[in-house]
Amino acid sequence: MVPHNVHICCSVANEKWFRQEELHYLFDIFYQSGVELKIVGGAIRNSIMGYPVREIDFATNALPDETIRIAHQHKFSTYTVGKKHGTIHIIGKNKTVYEVTTLRRDISTNGRHSVVQFGTSWLMDAQRRDFSMNALYADKNGNVYDYLGNGFTDCQNRIIRFIGDAYTRIQEDYLRAFRYFRFACLYSQGPLDQKTLNAIQSLQKHISEVSRERVCHELRIMLGASSQRLQEILWEIYDLRLLYAYGFDSFSNAVFNNPYFVRNQGDILFRLWMLFYQHRSYADYRHYNEQNVLSQKEKKRMNLFAYGKANCDILQSRNDLLHLVSEFEAKEAKDIVLSACAVLGEECARYKKYVAQVERQQVFIFPVTGQDLLQNGFKQGREIGHTLRYLKKIWINSDYTLTQKKLIKHITISDDKKKIR
Repeated sequence: MVPHNVHICCSVANEKWFRQEELHYLFDIFYQSGVELKIVGGAIRNSIMGYPVREIDFATNALPDETIRIAHQHKFSTYTVGKKHGTIHIIGKNKTVYEVTTLRRDISTNGRHSVVQFGTSWLMDAQRRDFSMNALYADKNGNVYDYLGNGFTDCQNRIIRFIGDAYTRIQEDYLRAFRYFRFACLYSQGPLDQKTLNAIQSLQKHISEVSRERVCHELRIMLGASSQRLQEILWEIYDLRLLYAYGFDSFSNAVFNNPYFVRNQGDILFRLWMLFYQHRSYADYRHYNEQNVLSQKEKKRMNLFAYGKANCDILQSRNDLLHLVSEFEAKEAKDIVLSACAVLGEECARYKKYVAQVERQQVFIFPVTGQDLLQNGFKQGREIGHTLRYLKKIWINSDYTLTQKKLIKHITISDDKKKIR
């Protein structure tokens, strides 16, 4: 039930994301079991503020075991790793994951972990959330409830406001300091709240002890913000010395005006490299590449960026560019060209020209394979790879015109061993 004094501030009933059939099926099966279910947090916030809705989370007055029972009864699978804190992940069609959390309050915290108590009060649940704009709930009809009274207006005015005292709320989970800056990057436009900044400064020592993985996750999301806003927020973070403990002790201010940084807002890894890696020596770069939280695939891409920085002259001649596309896959070559252009400050129009040359490689299929060489007398071994690379360079230099037969003529057999002509 909703208390009489709770204001229905708006509706999301007509939003496309809210009209999904599976969403309303979930509402129905919970209400048929005699419990309530409401959408909460990011989906409501983003909908009000005009941002895409990518994830849908729910709150319910059902206990975790009841949530599991309802889901299984209706043929949904569940993931229960967060059960202790009331969170059950329900797996929907097309592997869509819905996070369903029991109404709760935190009864003790230690800077990260908390002990929770389940309840039935929607107001209690709203009060334990971090920011007012995240404490909005929508029922099955799309009515949005603002239990605290300021979440809706804060969304409209793009204000990032802690629920309660900022110092106390950050003490409960020190990661909230980085979440504050992340939300300020993505959702606000004006100056940051000075009382909140003072609280963060007072807790700087403890905030700097948050795990590297959690901080890097927040930082990566920040890097998706506009260049100007990101610059403002990062300077605030640096003034508070919050990133020093994580190896991000300096960044190049000129990066924010680099056209490649500005235009590649969606390429988080490239932006991370430009800000914190590209101005370092190669030895420092290798150290930070290993220390920070990157997958093997991401490290490989970082190495391609570093290669582009160290070999900017590849853009100076057509032959060098052809050599690049013969040594690397087209996608890898594009990353090398991207970083080389960014370091040189080349105009984006020239980058497009270089990339067009790289991508042209994909239009044509190299006509010689290892099997072709075996059929022409080669034996299994490194010589096949060496010969294929050599022939590929000849093929590219011919502007992709040489046929398999003409390329094979560049090799001869002598004393049972293949020689390159």
